[in-house]
Amino acid sequence: MNIERKNFHVLGFLIILLLVIVFLIFVLANFFNIRKSNLYEEDIEFFAIEEKKVEVKDVVNHLDQEERYGVLLAGYEGFYVFDKLTREIITAINYGKYVNDGQLYGDYFYVVDREGLKIFDFSEPTKPSLLNSYNTFGDSLSLVTNGEMIFVGDGENGLVSFELRDNIYIRLKEHIRLPGIVAGVDIYNKYLIAFGPGLGLKIFIIEEDQALKEINHYEKLLSPKMMTFNNNYLIINDDLYGILVFDMEEVIKPFNKNLNPSNILDIRSFSIYLEDTYLLFSTENGVSKINLNSLEIENILNKNLSLSNITIDEELLYISNNQNGLYIYDLKDKKQVQHINLVNNINNFVILEEGVLIDEGGKIIFIDNNKDKIWEKEYIGQLVKGKEGFYEIQDKRVIFHTVNEATKKVFPAMIENIKETSESVFVIGIDGIYSFEKGTKILEGGFTDITSLKNYVYVTQPDKIIQVNLLTKEMNYKFYSKDHINNIYYIDNDFFLLTDKGILRLDYNFDPFDYYGYQYVPDNIIITEEYIFYSYGSKLNIIKSKNFNVYKTIDLELPILGLEYKNNNLYISFPSKGIVKYNILENLQLEQLENTLPLFNAKKLVL
Repeated sequence: MNIERKNFHVLGFLIILLLVIVFLIFVLANFFNIRKSNLYEEDIEFFAIEEKKVEVKDVVNHLDQEERYGVLLAGYEGFYVFDKLTREIITAINYGKYVNDGQLYGDYFYVVDREGLKIFDFSEPTKPSLLNSYNTFGDSLSLVTNGEMIFVGDGENGLVSFELRDNIYIRLKEHIRLPGIVAGVDIYNKYLIAFGPGLGLKIFIIEEDQALKEINHYEKLLSPKMMTFNNNYLIINDDLYGILVFDMEEVIKPFNKNLNPSNILDIRSFSIYLEDTYLLFSTENGVSKINLNSLEIENILNKNLSLSNITIDEELLYISNNQNGLYIYDLKDKKQVQHINLVNNINNFVILEEGVLIDEGGKIIFIDNNKDKIWEKEYIGQLVKGKEGFYEIQDKRVIFHTVNEATKKVFPAMIENIKETSESVFVIGIDGIYSFEKGTKILEGGFTDITSLKNYVYVTQPDKIIQVNLLTKEMNYKFYSKDHINNIYYIDNDFFLLTDKGILRLDYNFDPFDYYGYQYVPDNIIITEEYIFYSYGSKLNIIKSKNFNVYKTIDLELPILGLEYKNNNLYISFPSKGIVKYNILENLQLEQLENTLPLFNAKKLVL
């Protein structure tokens, strides 16, 4: 009996020990639990803690590396790694999310996007790799880290703080709901400063256990968008009030009921940067600086810098100017030392085997398949897109710009439009229609559009279609329309008529048998054998060319500037995003394949 009792006690002890071990494993696993989000770029590696061992590095301030490399935040384009020594972009990282803010800390780059927090290994700046991510509660707009904690301004969802272990492991510490929107956060000594519309300015002390305790607030901010500070000043840039200057000692004085700005500058600026007692600010007219003691203003740079962001480092002024790229100026002589940009915008484009021809608005630019700008040339006329290039109309002249050459033709009358068909290129003048290749007039009279079929051309006037035999010049009226006719196409044995009210499909005998009406005249339209694509604003409409009853409308959120359908893929150009390539699925949904030509969108330089 004693032996059985002893065995029973041993068995009980082992069971209890096993339960304790399981409990400890559960607690530890829960402590390091990290919620992961999907990635959309094959070249970004995700290190799941449960699945792959991560090499943990000590935080070492590699001064040479930290001083040499910076990061340009680029919104939809992700971010770029910038080499300050060579003044070049060396790496682009785009993982499908809109990047709002970031901070470099040691060998790591911390990012917040519209999904949450992400941590990148930055020990090799040419190959940043994603280590971890955490989905926050809302639209994460800003972040700051002190190496022990990460604080995230989570938009309408307040402040979120994370404990940080070994620079990459994170655990949710605290979620503080606040009124309004937390648009920006930063750390000064042991204080966390947050601001935003509806929130105003709030100051927290970071206690020994890393918890936050509010000690001050200032509510009279309407539209604050930027903050800068040093040991003497804290400055807020407000779109409506101007620039508010606070004394830092008043800001961090606990429970200061008299916290008010020491000065409010009636200056409307896009961005601000504090350097000693001088505040630099950018406006539509350039960059200036004001002495905060004497309030004397000195002009530094005259330049249109709408929505720019300024940073100063080692006597260099960096101006990240969105789609206009990154400008670098020497503050000593105020001369430009570098301008980094590929293309400002893409009004229209032509996809070619050699690369992309782009209408930037005033310039035609050729970008090869290596994303290098090969050439650019200015134009002064109206551009019409063709299959191999752009036709530039200058009164009576037409210049056809291709990758390798520009062909110029002069005609006797003013030119209104160019129309490419599968058989020829027609020049539509005010007095008739000409052959672009031969330069001769083939038809007398005023017409709005033309298409061709063997020995016949079909021309349009506002209310009718006319068939013309090119050999005999005999004319036959084929179709009358109550709606104004804009364009005519002949594709795969069908005629397509574009009017102010919709798209009409006609058979070979001009009998109508399909119609699709629209509320707005399309900004862009492409008609192919399989699909019709047209857009207005941000909405893309896809229609089956052989059955107008099968269609879909997709809101792509950004304005659609240009469309092209090539090799069974749809290419769309967007402002601030560039050219994106899509596949058309059977249900007419879009499947994004790649960002064929991302715009260089410099929003903020992080050093």
